[in-house]
Amino acid sequence: MLSTLAFIFVHLFTDKPDVQLKISPQYEPVTYGNTILIEAQVQSLPPLTGIRWDKDKKVIHADNLKYFENKSDGQNPTLTIERVDFNDSGNYGITITNDLGSAEDHRSIQVGGSVFFQVLVLNIRYGIGILWLH
Repeated sequence: MLSTLAFIFVHLFTDKPDVQLKISPQYEPVTYGNTILIEAQVQSLPPLTGIRWDKDKKVIHADNLKYFENKSDGQNPTLTIERVDFNDSGNYGITITNDLGSAEDHRSIQVGGSVFFQVLVLNIRYGIGILWLH
């Protein structure tokens, strides 16, 4: 009888994890030169054993220069991307694991900017010497 109750408890209160990604509202819209904070809302019992962030299916390694990862509480990990540029546009994802399985979620991020700013950046990047002054 006790083993049956333990089996029911384990199956009712433990499961593979669940995760949902969102962009923190104060960082939207995502614009050139600013910061992005991607938040993962996690439900996991047993506790997480692994967290992996990726962009376009390539693992992101937090370097504490451009990419900052925070997994302090284990339930709501975040990825912060500093000084975003147009190359940071893409499909960002997280894969989380616990002892019973894994889950993942993805969000598409498009970095934007004003037309004037985009032209100015292209001029600087490619050395095009056109500058309009009014």
